[in-house]
Amino acid sequence: MISTLPIDCLNQIFECLEEDKVTLHSCLLVNRLLCRISVEILWRNIREFEKIRTLIACLPNESKDFLLNNGVTSIPISKPPLFNYASFCKVLSIRYLLIEDNEIEILSDNPKNYLITKEILKMFMRQISSLEKMDFSFMEYYYYYYGCYDDFYKNYNFLNFINFPGAKDCLKNLSELKCYSFMNSEFFLQLSKICHNINYLVIIFEETASVGIKDLILILSQNNLESISFSRYNSCNESNFDDIFNYFTLTKHSNTLTKLFLSGISPPSIFTKIIFSNFRILLLYFYPVNIDDILTKFLVNNGKNLEELVLLSDSVNSVIKNSINLAIAKYCPKLKSLYTEFKGIEELIMIFDNCQQLESIRNSCHNSLGGKKLLEIVAKYSPKNFHKLNLHHAKLNSKDLESFFISWKDRVSKRPFSFIFDGDGIVINNKIKKLIRKYKALDVINKFEEDENPEQYINRS
Repeated sequence: MISTLPIDCLNQIFECLEEDKVTLHSCLLVNRLLCRISVEILWRNIREFEKIRTLIACLPNESKDFLLNNGVTSIPISKPPLFNYASFCKVLSIRYLLIEDNEIEILSDNPKNYLITKEILKMFMRQISSLEKMDFSFMEYYYYYYGCYDDFYKNYNFLNFINFPGAKDCLKNLSELKCYSFMNSEFFLQLSKICHNINYLVIIFEETASVGIKDLILILSQNNLESISFSRYNSCNESNFDDIFNYFTLTKHSNTLTKLFLSGISPPSIFTKIIFSNFRILLLYFYPVNIDDILTKFLVNNGKNLEELVLLSDSVNSVIKNSINLAIAKYCPKLKSLYTEFKGIEELIMIFDNCQQLESIRNSCHNSLGGKKLLEIVAKYSPKNFHKLNLHHAKLNSKDLESFFISWKDRVSKRPFSFIFDGDGIVINNKIKKLIRKYKALDVINKFEEDENPEQYINRS
């Protein structure tokens, strides 16, 4: 019966199943129509290494002949594929074209593999009508590949795919780009000529930074760039960022940017002069603790529309200074999500009083404001929409928790509460399990669970 629905309706239904791979795979066997719709979604993002063999089978005969003539003998001989799988790809992650299965092996270990990847990219440029995302990073494998991937980009003329036939049409609507700072300047220059619609840019800065990055950012800053992520590793010179951030003050860039992520980078003094009229999200990770004046001035200029703020220092012993938390309370009235640390009661109460749209807080209880006292303040002072607390290193027992749940139950305006914690502080015994079941049944608790991925904030670039 579902096959009688209009194709547009079916497409919308199946879009909701994008993350449900099991259901999509089961639909492959229903009929040809549902098979095609499922295949288009499954092949949108090539994340599985086994798909590379299928892509090789999809190569045109001229590419297969080229590979065989150059000593690549692992070309599968099979019937033509049922679909043109390459044309369905919308997300191109280079690492999945380079790494074989789960082995720690990249192209530099086998130069002939480079020829295969080159021919696959040539096919992509011709057959993908409009690529949406392109990722050149190896960040999921960073520690394994450190010192390898930069040599790879230097040793192989890999980035010349941008000059392949069809590349201009394939890349003209690219919306997301993730790359390294050391990549060839000519590559960045060509991107700046073709890709004028990138709204999400991620650059991982290594020891060297190509001058072409500035060309790319200058062009993008004149269009619709909405989100920027800069991560700094090794000994990259911070002067590189001074010139880049200067573009924020010179272009209409400041009217479109809504999100900024900086990891391992000290916000430069130019930050005090930047005004983003539609700014929503600021994520600062592993930054030095001596940026209080710069950050405070930035919040003065840009805090009025801020909805999410994450401040994670590079020192496990440091605490966010009181002046920054007071600036948050004073200049960020629309804040919904906050990750910071508190020295004392007053600044937390002030944030609750002034940030009336606040829904969640993530806090580490290393300091004097412990878990029990924090729960008391949350129950008494948090705004009506507040409903989620993520606590690390909070020493809490069943008595502390029940006292909080009773207080939360008695609130005039309340939402079921979500309590996320790490394994260091709360010991889940039978008494606490019984307590959780009781208050879930009363619709006081929505979630009470251990944080399975405490580093999730670090991986959000």
